[in-house]
Amino acid sequence: MSLLYVPSVEALAVSSELGRLFNGSFEGAQDIEIAEQCYPMQKNISLRLTNEQISPGAWYVGLFNGIGVTRTQGKMIVSSSAFSFSANITVEGCKTATMWGPSCNQTIYPLSCSRFDNQTGSVVSCSDSSPNSCLTGVETKTYALDVDGISEQLVITASSVKVDSNESYLMCYARFGAIASETLHDYAGDIHKAPLVINKPKVGRWYIVASFSGRENRLVQGTSDSSSKVCFSLNVKVLGCPVGKAGPNCGQQIYMLQAVMRRGWLTPFESYYLPVEDASSPSDSTTDFPLEPILSNVSSLPLDTSTWTYFLMNIPQGGAGGHIHFRLASDSAKRYEVYLRFGGLPTVEDRDYYYANQTSASRSMFFSLYNSSREKVDFYVLYAREGTWSLGLRQLSESTADRGYKGPPTLVSLSLERCPRRCSSHGNCRYAFDASGLTSYSFCSCDRTHGGFDCSIEVVSQQGHIIQSIALIASNAAALLPAYWALRQREYPEWVLFTSSGISSALYHACDISPGAWYVGLFNGIGVTRTQGKMIVSSSAFSFSANITVEGCKTATMWGPSCNQTIYPLSCSRFDNQTGSVVSCSDSSPNSCLTGVETKTYALDVDGISEQLVITASSVKVDSNESYLMCYARFGAIASETLHDYAGDIHKAPLVINKPKVGRWYIVASFSGRENRLVQGTTDSSSKVCFSLNVKVLGCPVGKAGPNCGQQIYMLQAVMRRGWLTPFESYYLPVNDASSPSDSTTDFSLEPILSNVSSLPLDTSTWTYFLLNIPQGGAGGHIHFRLASDSAKRYEVYLRFGGLPTVEDRDYYYANQTSASRSMFFSLYNSSREKVDFYVLYAREGTWSLGLRQLSAADRGYKGPPTLVSLSLERCPRRCSSHGNCRYAFDASGLTSYSFCSCDRTHGGFDCSIEVVSQQGHIIQSIALIASNAAALLPAYWALRQREYPEWVLFTSSGISSALYHACDVGTWCVLTYNVLQFMDFWLSFMAVIGTFVYLSTADESVKRTIHTVVAILTALLALTKATRCVS
Repeated sequence: MSLLYVPSVEALAVSSELGRLFNGSFEGAQDIEIAEQCYPMQKNISLRLTNEQISPGAWYVGLFNGIGVTRTQGKMIVSSSAFSFSANITVEGCKTATMWGPSCNQTIYPLSCSRFDNQTGSVVSCSDSSPNSCLTGVETKTYALDVDGISEQLVITASSVKVDSNESYLMCYARFGAIASETLHDYAGDIHKAPLVINKPKVGRWYIVASFSGRENRLVQGTSDSSSKVCFSLNVKVLGCPVGKAGPNCGQQIYMLQAVMRRGWLTPFESYYLPVEDASSPSDSTTDFPLEPILSNVSSLPLDTSTWTYFLMNIPQGGAGGHIHFRLASDSAKRYEVYLRFGGLPTVEDRDYYYANQTSASRSMFFSLYNSSREKVDFYVLYAREGTWSLGLRQLSESTADRGYKGPPTLVSLSLERCPRRCSSHGNCRYAFDASGLTSYSFCSCDRTHGGFDCSIEVVSQQGHIIQSIALIASNAAALLPAYWALRQREYPEWVLFTSSGISSALYHACDISPGAWYVGLFNGIGVTRTQGKMIVSSSAFSFSANITVEGCKTATMWGPSCNQTIYPLSCSRFDNQTGSVVSCSDSSPNSCLTGVETKTYALDVDGISEQLVITASSVKVDSNESYLMCYARFGAIASETLHDYAGDIHKAPLVINKPKVGRWYIVASFSGRENRLVQGTTDSSSKVCFSLNVKVLGCPVGKAGPNCGQQIYMLQAVMRRGWLTPFESYYLPVNDASSPSDSTTDFSLEPILSNVSSLPLDTSTWTYFLLNIPQGGAGGHIHFRLASDSAKRYEVYLRFGGLPTVEDRDYYYANQTSASRSMFFSLYNSSREKVDFYVLYAREGTWSLGLRQLSAADRGYKGPPTLVSLSLERCPRRCSSHGNCRYAFDASGLTSYSFCSCDRTHGGFDCSIEVVSQQGHIIQSIALIASNAAALLPAYWALRQREYPEWVLFTSSGISSALYHACDVGTWCVLTYNVLQFMDFWLSFMAVIGTFVYLSTADESVKRTIHTVVAILTALLALTKATRCVS
């Protein structure tokens, strides 16, 4: 359940249908287009949502787009109202994903699935692991199904149905993202009579509930009979089209759009999208692509002459604060309709947003339509949800004339932008992170004359703004009267003062012309960092640049210098049971033949942690017994005879890869070691070998890993640190941990979850594995591992990215105090047999595996205090050792933030653990520096003896301010802010020097006063503008 509390908000309205929250589903954006009525928000609002009403994912509560006080007239006076709000959210759920209900006593049953791909499409067949399920009139059974990709249909059927009465029926309720019921569901049907068909299902988790005879209705009618029952087997099929096809009968074109980062833009997630297989390569200056070469030309339905062309785009994690911008432009009138949907293919009836014509389009608050016509379409989808979006372009022309159009091309532009229309050139684009630090939201800071979320609304006319500005600036002419009087009286100091006041006031009001929040300066300490003091920057400043050029093929199925060599995909099917999982893949062409000068390259995607990847060849036919069929496998890059990770003659024995990494593998088949035979001069291009390539990916059952699947493996769940606003600060706990930790602890006990039995007969050690995921954008953080016990334990720790670690195959490891990784990215702290503490610096984003190896069998029956393990993702190692502050900044792409420590005066190193200056030396240095300001006592005493009170005040103030400034600079005590003390020290020091020379001069008293006044103004201006900094 979720409890939401919003207190103390006056005179505010929200655009949402609040009435639905109390009696209906609150699952996303089904009715987002009609959520346009404004309801007054009460001072206190409480919403209670049951677990049938909420769906998993990111929930955002608050006021967006310009939170805070906003002025309407100027920076000097804030005349608008100020609103504040707070939200307390409590989410209660079950510890495991397979349980649900108020008491977490109802089971969600997984479905066992297998996949089959061919030229006509793909079929994912799923069934209940228990073939015969029986329900009485008071029971239901809940299933979970994950739809992994864009598909055409989801078909739910029941087989082997046995019922007590012909009047009985087996109801099925399906719902996306939340538990279904008879009153809350997306689709329903009696699967005893006919299959339940869901067209174009969304990508993600679906919940399917089977219920016997409409249990709730029969209870109301008083006719329920709990002794009646139905037995059945549930079957589910997910039907997809071949690659590049979609729509009815798979007759329409579909294209995957690739995100291209905007060059020169540092705002996060600023990108545009182009088809991966676009025939024409755009220049660097264009972000659109021609539409005619890729349009669908044939309708899939006999009575419908319109055609659909689909595009898929992905918004990465953290990019939900951006806006989808779609533009279509043509030189002639075209009849296009545009439909968008999140997670699934859109239709005319089922879409999230749409544009049909100038008078028929979405009326949502998140849909902004600009000047559009039959030749042009231009709209934004605001704050688009992260994940896969589908765009359907429907061509309505009743004739085929438009489809054979030969004129100038119709250009389409699709991009992800931070501020709509670049704030219409009437403001600046600002952005800030939400409280979790994972998503950045953008907003427009408009100029004085414009407003609205995109600064397109003219608040003040240009003429009115000019009149207002002239009147405000001209009002400062009032300073001319006292200035003229002082000049007539030859009171030059007062004349300088009045004139400077009038000029500075006029300049200030001339500058004060744009509303909104102004941010000026360098954030988070980026730039040159001092090593001894803030007053003098004594460290060297280094700069560098790098030019990187990556040349590749337009499509993922081609490679080679000329992009003329094909990468063949493998057709795969998956089978899961209680003993593990098997993914069987084979070449789509059953018999491949190679000569002595040919190779064949395959691509295979390993989707999850697995134990073995086995490559075999069947139906091998060779010309000679001396021939052999070599296989080269490589992770992440094309393999060859000289560059590969694994190799073997698969004619003689299978090539086995233990614990393969997650990701793309490239497999190259070569006949008879072609390169070596060329060197020996014995190659014969007429020789050939024919074979069928088969690949199997073997995995263990859920919760098991290691040799013979005899060891425990746990998925760790990331928990955001409370109160930390630094991005991606989190710690990890086992998803199925039996003991729920308190809010103050971030570790978990190890003994209850350790593997107790060795999988190998001659090895007494046991392994326990943990999986953790570092999200996209989190590569600038550090993995921190800690293990603490009250007694000596013999543990070894191994880490590997993308696959399970072993003693031989790992990225980082700790065996004991003298045997550990020597990498620059591995930092080991005080460790012993009772304690292990290390960091993996700047860990790569993705899945990491941690293997804990227990060497002693005697420790497995330990009954003392528990061994505690802590695993976290931190931004600065050891919190900068309490000797500095953690700073962070984004890289040039704006997608990843990197952290670094800004150390105090006495420490250095990447974690501020190195003592640069000893404590005693620092104290002596600080005392000497502060006490040196006592030199100001001599001129102050002399001025007091001579009764020169202005000079006495000047020298005394200069000495005191300098002492206070240096006391703050060395970290002793700051009576005021650092910037104020620095300004006072600089300004009074200059004034003391000038005052001494003026006093010793023989000028008139009025001239001396004038010099004092002018110097005071100039030195204050120099200090505030930092004109004396080292770069000037």
